[in-house]
Amino acid sequence: MNIEIDTKNKTLVYELLEKEIGKSSLSRGEVITIDDKIKVVYQGELIKLAVGEPSTIQLAITFVAGIASSYVGTWLYNKINGKAEKLRINYTEVEIDEGEITRVIDINIKK
Repeated sequence: MNIEIDTKNKTLVYELLEKEIGKSSLSRGEVITIDDKIKVVYQGELIKLAVGEPSTIQLAITFVAGIASSYVGTWLYNKINGKAEKLRINYTEVEIDEGEITRVIDINIKK
């Protein structure tokens, strides 16, 4: 599942990838696993040159069969709430609301 997060928060990418700010570098293709259930692959960050414009964090998220979409939705919501301006899941813009994120993840699982 492709995830794009538009944010002006410079530390959000470190929080998403559970990295120590300033002490860890980020590499495209880097993988982290959350609770042995969610795999997050860092695909990069598009940084806009215009002052005040948000950057776009790009991730791929997979999770093991049987994991409820609500588990993934809650994890993502808790990470980005109040820190992101826009969220896209599989290229569809999604309201930053836990229920809406979970609903869209559930729809994408069933495709």
